Amino acid sequence: MNIFIKTLSEKFKGDVVIIYDGDCPFCKNIMLMSELKRSFRSVDLVNARDIPNIVALCKKEGLDLNQGMIVLDQEKNLLFGGEALRYIGLNAPSVSFFSRFVSIFFSPKIISVNLYPFFRACRNITLKLLGHKKL
Repeated sequence: MNIFIKTLSEKFKGDVVIIYDGDCPFCKNIMLMSELKRSFRSVDLVNARDIPNIVALCKKEGLDLNQGMIVLDQEKNLLFGGEALRYIGLNAPSVSFFSRFVSIFFSPKIISVNLYPFFRACRNITLKLLGHKKL
């Protein structure tokens, strides 16, 4: 896993790197609404669909982006799924209605982590209805 973290750190120079499915309307809107670029010096929001080799690299490390998004934080901690969503909630600034919503709704562990399987199921159903393939 350390080689994976090093690879991500070298490829993306942001203090925080978030890898998500840009075809997922939920993931995409959470990224936009969270306004994380206001909380950190630099944030790399990476649409996994734009960089197929990242998807393959993640799969090689046992991280299926169909099962969750990935956050590499400024301390080089790797967070996946519900923990990644919680990180976004904890770090979303309260500068607008939408970022406040992300902060309030996803900061509590009971919502972000425990309900993540429900969120993932909604994502999968929505992608199927929209005709998008899995990553």
